[in-house]
Amino acid sequence: MILSYNKKCEALDPMKTYGWSTSNGKPESNATAECEAEKGRLGIRYCYYESDYWAGAVKQCGGVQNMPTKADLQKFASLLYDKPITLDWTQNLTYNGKASELGLPEPYFYLWAGNENNRERAYNRRFNFTYTDWNHCIRNQSERFGLCIVE
Repeated sequence: MILSYNKKCEALDPMKTYGWSTSNGKPESNATAECEAEKGRLGIRYCYYESDYWAGAVKQCGGVQNMPTKADLQKFASLLYDKPITLDWTQNLTYNGKASELGLPEPYFYLWAGNENNRERAYNRRFNFTYTDWNHCIRNQSERFGLCIVE
């Protein structure tokens, strides 16, 4: 599933509706040969040696420039919790249940970021009922979701 939001929303107000939309389909694996052929166009630095779901999300978004940054995912997290969210780790939170309105599973899900760590790992933000954090994981994790930024 790829979610989209307008990058021009500067301060995300949890009380305002921003016109989020979903586009059907899970992140597709971007096999190594396909990844190598498209990595320049998509802004991918490395290709994972097997199913690369992060590269699949990048492809569906049209390139890493259309994927969220760490700060974008922090803003997104602020829509889902009762307290201010830090860039890295925030705990002792109360989750408001809005992720299901966007088609995301509850209570636990991850959103890919447009940042690679290395050939094997890419960054993502984890969401849970009582905490959210920034981390990295193996790129063959099919249960992560892509978030595309659209103008």
